[in-house]
Amino acid sequence: LIDWNTPLQADTGTYNFNVRVADEWGFSDTTSIVLTIGSVNDTPQVSLIPNVTFVEDVINGDTLSLHQYVTDVDNDTTEIIWIAVVMPDSTDYPNYPEFFFGPGTTPELERIIRNWILKERVKKEFTIFGKNGSFAQPAGDTTLAVIIDTLNSSTFAYFVADSNYYVDGREVIFVATDPDGAADSTNIFVTITALNDPPVMAVMLDTSMNENDTLILPLSAIDIDDSTVTFQVLSDTSAMTVSLNDTFATFIPDQFWVDSTDIIVIVSDEEYSDSTQFNLRVWRVPRPKLALSLGQNATFTRYFEFIMTDTAEKALDVSLTIQQTGEQVTLDTVGNFTWIGHYSFDTTKTYDFVMYGNAKVGDTTITRSAELALARANAGWIASSSDGYFQVVSGAGAVAYDQPFIIVDSLLFPVNEKSGGLYRMGHPLLSFAEPVMITLFGDTTLAEEDQALYIKSEEEVWQELPTISKNGILMSWTSKMGYFKIGRKTIFIPEFTSIQQNYPNPFNAQTHIIYDIGFFGGPDQKMNFIIYNLLGQEVYRIAKGNVEIGRHEFIWNGTDNFGVPVSSGIYITRLTTNSGFSASKKMMLLK
Repeated sequence: LIDWNTPLQADTGTYNFNVRVADEWGFSDTTSIVLTIGSVNDTPQVSLIPNVTFVEDVINGDTLSLHQYVTDVDNDTTEIIWIAVVMPDSTDYPNYPEFFFGPGTTPELERIIRNWILKERVKKEFTIFGKNGSFAQPAGDTTLAVIIDTLNSSTFAYFVADSNYYVDGREVIFVATDPDGAADSTNIFVTITALNDPPVMAVMLDTSMNENDTLILPLSAIDIDDSTVTFQVLSDTSAMTVSLNDTFATFIPDQFWVDSTDIIVIVSDEEYSDSTQFNLRVWRVPRPKLALSLGQNATFTRYFEFIMTDTAEKALDVSLTIQQTGEQVTLDTVGNFTWIGHYSFDTTKTYDFVMYGNAKVGDTTITRSAELALARANAGWIASSSDGYFQVVSGAGAVAYDQPFIIVDSLLFPVNEKSGGLYRMGHPLLSFAEPVMITLFGDTTLAEEDQALYIKSEEEVWQELPTISKNGILMSWTSKMGYFKIGRKTIFIPEFTSIQQNYPNPFNAQTHIIYDIGFFGGPDQKMNFIIYNLLGQEVYRIAKGNVEIGRHEFIWNGTDNFGVPVSSGIYITRLTTNSGFSASKKMMLLK
């Protein structure tokens, strides 16, 4: 029996053995044996690889030089194929390990490694080639990857982790195979140290709210570490009160405060903080917008009608008080945000009407004024608007009996009155028995001489009144009540009555005679305009009776009242009016 130890790699080769046998009588024999020890593939040997530790969010967490941890008596270390298997760190489904194959790996080798790790035959969908020719592998946990690559004939393993991923002792198996498929493995544990990430505050856009209201906004922030975060909300004004309830911020402005404020929201964890800023605008809530129209009864002139309207449609409760008497006018609702009331005045004076409207937010108080004037029958009188800009001057006889009338400005016109009037005197359907003079301060933005007073007719048409101006005050005569305004002047109005010299003079066939009936002579003047000869005899009557204020022109053809031509000579024109005006002019007729 020949026995020997297991030969090693160093024992490979051919050996010759001489075997001699002898007995006790001295006989012997010899034979030769040739022994060949052939070379077989030896498994590569993987030594212990140190555990890996690096900090979260490092792009290349750590690197291992794999060739220094493997030996192979049959092959050079550059021929070793490396595979890394990252085992799952969770039992949640799916819990497949993740395979990372180094350069030189064949599909068959991948299949073998998977079978070995998964302890079962790899299912068809995990082992066949994909449609694009690449090898399909089961979906695993990709939070940690191991990239195996070669550089300068050395093999390296690079550890790459997802952002914000950390773990304590995650197992990674390294498998080293030689070209003939012999393999060895070892495992290490990878620890990724958690790093506190700053919280990220969500952007908050500019927003707004109404005054006297409450605004609740959710606060949102992202903390990848799932740390406990706290919020802080700061306003740049003490007029805004901010309170926090978990992740909701409540904003309450001071009562009636209207403005904007810059808000800073800060989120903090145990170490870091982040912030965002936005603008919060507090809008003013519309208050009641009260309008009052005042109308006079055309028959019973001491009785007036009030119509009060809230054009903003905000009023919950309204009242109308006459300030001089302290009395409240009883109001009845006649439509949406429209109320009507009636009142009888006993005394002529300036009255102030105080409107009050209370709304959900705030209230409104507005005062409007009107003049209740007295037109006297047997004496002259003067009345003016409450602001003094519009005035009425009258002599006796303008009314048949003493009676009141109202003067209001446009602030007391009906809400839908858009005709452009400035003042209203009395009732538009009423008239004076005799014309009265009205005056109004002119518009300072226009040339004084280009302005005239206008009255609105019953047909709702504005009609120009004969107007003159003195020191910025427009003056006109009218016998009608109603609406008045300022407009463009188109009618020439002389201030005083006069006669101009006829032309031509001397004359033959005819001559032009121009005369003015002046404004200050009053309306509806009566006149006599006669041509006399030198004997004082009437030759021709140009005009007699009422005449309008303004410039007039007459052409005399040298005939008498009967149409008979008169002889050559000197003739005299004479104009007289009931206002006391009297004037004469000479003219010569030549034939």
